[in-house]
Amino acid sequence: LSLSLSLDNVSHSLFIGCFRVLRELLRHLYDGAEKKWPGKGYTAVGGFLFLRLICPALVFPEKNNLVPEGVVPDNDGRRGLMLVSKALQNLANGKKFREPYMEALNEWFDSRVDSLRAYLEEIIVVPHYAPVFNLATVDEVNANEIPELVRLLVEKIEPVCGKLERNHKELIPKLPIVLGQVTRWVEVENPQPAPKA
Repeated sequence: LSLSLSLDNVSHSLFIGCFRVLRELLRHLYDGAEKKWPGKGYTAVGGFLFLRLICPALVFPEKNNLVPEGVVPDNDGRRGLMLVSKALQNLANGKKFREPYMEALNEWFDSRVDSLRAYLEEIIVVPHYAPVFNLATVDEVNANEIPELVRLLVEKIEPVCGKLERNHKELIPKLPIVLGQVTRWVEVENPQPAPKA
């Protein structure tokens, strides 16, 4: 019962406005999926939205600024978040629960399918009042963002290597090679014109 109530709270909070850029992306995804697999557009949108955005944020709220700094779920809390995430992902994918410990949620699943469909139908519409954010062009990213990322990576190389040492030791030897390739791309293959005097 408490898991079902938690799911209701999460799903209700998702029924809110969404930024224009995300709506446009989801619309593009829907159109592409419908073209290739007719009738599967909403499944593609729901699967992407929940698998890539909502569920990871839900399972790791401390990494996504969803809880106060320093608050980290304990093991039971994390397990609860993972179960809520699993239930939402199954709902988004249109797949009922087969695991014995999750079967009790199939009634909840049946009662929420139409609500999720309505939400997905709404979220792929880009209304005129949706908040607008101007995205950088490829040229602007090449000129400004990538050089800045390279500068930050060089500046923070020691802490980056420290984190890699703990979790991904095998990547450390590749880092100088990648950094060299990106630096070459920034300085040689994508040079920026000198500012006019």
